[in-house]
Amino acid sequence: MRVAPNGLRRGLVYSLQVPPEPELEVRMSAETILQFANRVSFRQAVWLFPMVFALHVMEEAPRFTTWVNRYASKQFTQANFIQNNALGMALGIVFCILVWLSPSRAIVFLSFATCVTQAFFNIFFHVGTTVAFHAYSPGVITSLILYPPLVFYLTRLAYQEGLLTGRMGILVFCLGGAVHAAVVAKQVFFVRLF
Repeated sequence: MRVAPNGLRRGLVYSLQVPPEPELEVRMSAETILQFANRVSFRQAVWLFPMVFALHVMEEAPRFTTWVNRYASKQFTQANFIQNNALGMALGIVFCILVWLSPSRAIVFLSFATCVTQAFFNIFFHVGTTVAFHAYSPGVITSLILYPPLVFYLTRLAYQEGLLTGRMGILVFCLGGAVHAAVVAKQVFFVRLF
């Protein structure tokens, strides 16, 4: 028998002893999350939009068509739901790509007008219709829980990085509100706008 360098007796083959790994301790706290969030740029954070939007659509999907048929328009179909949300997701991803490639003020303005402010005003749509009809509006939970922090976070980053200014913010807010009202009127209530 030979003695290995570590003092263990072995046959002809030396064994490799791996020291035990120190325990890894991961502490997840509000402070840790804030530290991480403060290191993320707007071009990185904008990718949260399609993820949150997907969660919102998953909440709406099982019941939204039935809800619209009951409270808004009998013309609304599941195909309309799929088409409307596919368009929303496509716009969200296109603007994420554009922001990722070139985070200019113009692109950020358009992404807010067509996506971020839509999420913001969607909160009022779902809460308002839940209150008005005294019935759960599919999407109200995710719009209340996920959209406010998303909109706040993206808006804060855009202002910090100089991608939105005070005037641009007011303009995008007004434009986004008008776009959301028109989209809901046309796509949910089937109001002829023009």
